[in-house]
Amino acid sequence: MNRNSVLLKQPLDPIRHIMIAERCNPNADVAFLVDSSGSISSTNYRKVKTFVATLAASFNISPGGSRVAVVLYSTGATTAIKFDDFTSADSFERAVQLLKHERGYTRIDLALQRAYYDLFSRRGSARYDVPRIVFLLTDGEQTKDPQALSLARMARLIKDQQVRIIAIGIGKEVQTQELMTIATNEKDVIQADVFDDLLDKVQPLTQSACESFLVPIPEENDDECEPDADVAFLVDASGSISYRNFRRVKDFVAQLALKFDISPGGSRAAVVAYFDVFGPRGRPRFLVPKIAFVLTDGEQSKDRKIPRQVPLDVASDRLKKRAGVRIISIGIGKNVDKEQLTVIASSEKDVVLADTFDGLLNRVEPLFKTACKGNVELPRCKTEVDIAFIVDSSGSISSTSYRREKAFITAVAKSFGISKDKSRAALVLFSDSASTKIRFDDHSTTASFSAAVEHLPHERGFTRIDQGLEVATREVFPNARKGVYQIAMVITDGQQTQTADTKDLKEVSEPLRKAGVRVLALGVGSGVDAKELRLIVERDEDVLLAKSFSDLIDRVGGLIKSTCNLAIPEPCDISADLTFIFGSGGIGEGNFLRLKTVLKTIATSFGISSERSRASIVTFSDSSASVRASFQSFTSTKEFQDALSSLKYEKTRGDIDLALKLAEDKVFPMARKRVAKIAVVVIDGKENNNDQWQDIVLSLQKAGVRVLLLGIGTEIKRESLGRLVERDDDLIIEESFITLLKDSVQVAKTACSAAVPPPCQFPADIVFVIDSSKTFDEKEFSQHKAFVKIMAKSFGNNTRSAVVTYGERSSLKLNFDDSLNITYFLNVVQSIEKDNDVKDKRIDKAINLATTDLLPKARPIAAKLAVVVTDGSQTSGPNALELQQAFDASAKAGVRAVVLGVGEALNMEEWRSLVPRKEDFLQIENSQDLTLKIHNIATQVCAAAEPIEEPTCGYATDIIFLMDSSDKVGMENFDKQKSLVISIAKSFGISYNTSRAAVIRYSDSASTYLQFKDSSSTNDFERAIHRMSLQNGPPRLGKAFDVALTDVLPQARRGIPKIAIVVTNGQQNSGDDVNAASERLRRAGVKVFALGVGTEIDLEELKLMVEDEEEHIVSAETYDQLVLNKKNISEKICEQAGSYEAFTKCPRASSSSLLDSIPEQMQ
Repeated sequence: MNRNSVLLKQPLDPIRHIMIAERCNPNADVAFLVDSSGSISSTNYRKVKTFVATLAASFNISPGGSRVAVVLYSTGATTAIKFDDFTSADSFERAVQLLKHERGYTRIDLALQRAYYDLFSRRGSARYDVPRIVFLLTDGEQTKDPQALSLARMARLIKDQQVRIIAIGIGKEVQTQELMTIATNEKDVIQADVFDDLLDKVQPLTQSACESFLVPIPEENDDECEPDADVAFLVDASGSISYRNFRRVKDFVAQLALKFDISPGGSRAAVVAYFDVFGPRGRPRFLVPKIAFVLTDGEQSKDRKIPRQVPLDVASDRLKKRAGVRIISIGIGKNVDKEQLTVIASSEKDVVLADTFDGLLNRVEPLFKTACKGNVELPRCKTEVDIAFIVDSSGSISSTSYRREKAFITAVAKSFGISKDKSRAALVLFSDSASTKIRFDDHSTTASFSAAVEHLPHERGFTRIDQGLEVATREVFPNARKGVYQIAMVITDGQQTQTADTKDLKEVSEPLRKAGVRVLALGVGSGVDAKELRLIVERDEDVLLAKSFSDLIDRVGGLIKSTCNLAIPEPCDISADLTFIFGSGGIGEGNFLRLKTVLKTIATSFGISSERSRASIVTFSDSSASVRASFQSFTSTKEFQDALSSLKYEKTRGDIDLALKLAEDKVFPMARKRVAKIAVVVIDGKENNNDQWQDIVLSLQKAGVRVLLLGIGTEIKRESLGRLVERDDDLIIEESFITLLKDSVQVAKTACSAAVPPPCQFPADIVFVIDSSKTFDEKEFSQHKAFVKIMAKSFGNNTRSAVVTYGERSSLKLNFDDSLNITYFLNVVQSIEKDNDVKDKRIDKAINLATTDLLPKARPIAAKLAVVVTDGSQTSGPNALELQQAFDASAKAGVRAVVLGVGEALNMEEWRSLVPRKEDFLQIENSQDLTLKIHNIATQVCAAAEPIEEPTCGYATDIIFLMDSSDKVGMENFDKQKSLVISIAKSFGISYNTSRAAVIRYSDSASTYLQFKDSSSTNDFERAIHRMSLQNGPPRLGKAFDVALTDVLPQARRGIPKIAIVVTNGQQNSGDDVNAASERLRRAGVKVFALGVGTEIDLEELKLMVEDEEEHIVSAETYDQLVLNKKNISEKICEQAGSYEAFTKCPRASSSSLLDSIPEQMQ
């Protein structure tokens, strides 16, 4: 033991004793940047080393703990101790004491640069998943040197890698401002007056360093551009550039190189002088951008004596087209030729001109930010997977191809994103034999995994694919997570080598497939055997053949996307209240994890939130069941997934009937009205001995709950469970939980289908008219599009859909025929964009477009519907009349409009006046309700598609309706009364030449609302009735009879049956002589029908109104009962119309000819 070690021993023991309690428990990578310059005396240098060893000991150096490294700097900088060199405090201490005192200048910049390159760059040896700390020690300031690098920039390189820098200055010569530039923050600047004070700083530094452990390591940002490029600087070294400016050129190149992270693990660079042409050919890397910066202060020499001068366009094209190099031309000074630089550059944007070097770097900065454009990017997959690469390292692969194979693996790993909590990656290398080089838990970042792949040896040898599969089965996938999707990607350039112990590839890959691993086989080059690779995989599409690794990159994107789609469900646009009912025991812990992943997939599809879909959890085990979460428990999908993850596995199974009963009694009563209610019930065949649970399932169905049964195992029999589900698709049977996990996306799709409204039974051609102006924001517009997609999907094969958008102008987005391909239709709807610059809304133009261009192409057998989504604008103002005219023209063309008014600002009365039926206007609270209340809306739209019944009464009749508009009726019952009147009118069919109708409205007064001549069709009559308002006041029916006699009856036709239909809600006011008034009307040849409704009806009063109390009186306790009896009422009225001796019943078609014989003055 040397003298330094002896001197160190005395002070270290008590310090270590004190530091045990302060030791940092978490792992860390700690680097010491130690000043070894000549300004430090030998005595003080020993004190520095003692301090480093003491501080390092507090970090628990061990094989599974912290690691330490040392960079020594003076005139130069070297990594004296690397992270992997020592695994104990004692061995590290001995090594520190042996560090040489180099004596020299103080080049802090080189120390920071060396620490970055060797330790913290992407290919450095520091770990990415532990805190990282740098302690910089110096006794002075940075030595002034024209070649010195910027301390701020060098420190920034390290800090950008999420490394904390603590700067320690000793003595009076240090520059505090310089230390603050280097350190992470002001608190990380520590100063000591003399070297003897250093040991007093150990405990505070340890505590301060440990604080960084409380800060989580940031996740890698997949969207952030970290240029990893091969960069060439083509530098003008001609005589036209002065020595001073040439130095500035070199400084500029050095600064620009820093931007590209030129390092062993990052970008690579070459500098080429013009007179050297391009120097020796380098070996550009696979899958990284290639960039050439051309710097010049003049133009191309035009001396014809220069030998082998190549035209600029030819020379640059060789780089741009053949080698795929992006050329950026930089011209400095007034002598440059912009036209020449444009010819050289890859685009006009890649030309930079500057008068001087001042600010040139800032001019180039935007181009640097686009450097990642050359990266080959595979599709990003957010699916959580465990993927193992089974990689060919045999001798049939050339060195160049092997480098490309490793670059390909890195690109695939990046597409999945490697991290602790998301996707993980492992790797098996095979040649003569096979071995696991990377296990699933070895790397928690893509960068560290990629670095490990880069260092894989090229083993060379035979091609034993079978051994690679066996090692993956035996060593890798047993450590895969049970609840995530598992992928094995086999990569080879040749056929399996046949030897005495070679095994059949189908047999050795079978255990992987049975374990639920999706095996993918990638063959590169002409030496592969496609049939052999097919033996490894389950499906034809899991084999991918490519001519080269470049070709493989072009092809593998689709494979990754399809693999990713196996685990990522399509969003379900419709809202639902979901209850998951399953056993938390008795199925095996691995299967329990798989089941929870499947349920998470379903929840992800619906998107759990308090405003959209909600979810609850009911589990059973032992002899009990419990509601683990109610509908109100979660505000996000993540909260739901976290709750599922926290559920513990129970060993015993329990009874499912207890859980179902709990869901029926406690959970679904709290579900929202008018929202789909779905129970996802997981069974495993052990329920067959208990029929009680099936009775509860049927009871849930009767209560309006859609039951989705997930049956797992061979004991599940479809024929015995079919009666428990509404549709065959609602019973999903899987062989095992492994296959259930593989099919989870399809299960989620089925669950979404269960939430969709049922198909409409009536054929219809529907135009969806949606607002694309600035009225609605992007989120609201997306909800409107989701509404259209749900409606188009749910209405079934009887329906065709089209889409028209409107703002200042209207636009036809989809025709009826487009909806025949529903996938195409849905994709186009999703791609429709808002017109954010348009404020005005011309709904009238959209209605006219639909009426004139689209709906004439509707099928003869289909109802013509226009579903209009609006916030209610344009009912007033300069375009209000055009809107009314557009709706009227549409109605006359046989189009029925259903208006969905979104928001509370619209005028309901104005909008109700635009549609013929009150029920065709629906006020929606907000855009979210379009999908939340989709069942209600779909029901109304479907009802609008119901064919209008042909008149059932063949007698031409003049009908007078006396409608009760008093305050005894109320608005809701008045609407029902209008519905009854419309129904009776429909049974006769209203027109000028057949039956006609007049309406008298009475309360405390009476007046004619419609005369016989006011309605030319049943549609006109219906529209007018819907517009009629409630008057209120006491009922004065006698006045209504008087108005009928004096105002309406004179307009009736001679020789035509005349019938008065009276609707009354109770006793009339005293003094109102109803008997005398009705008697006068009957004597004038009018038959009176009395429709009494309510519990206050005076039957004796009704008898006085009519001629035949048995045939002419209908009573009911409620308007609902009266409406239900509308068919019977219409038939009775029709019979009375046929009892007139002057007419006999005849076919409907002959009514007009019969009426033609009546003199005009009698009509």
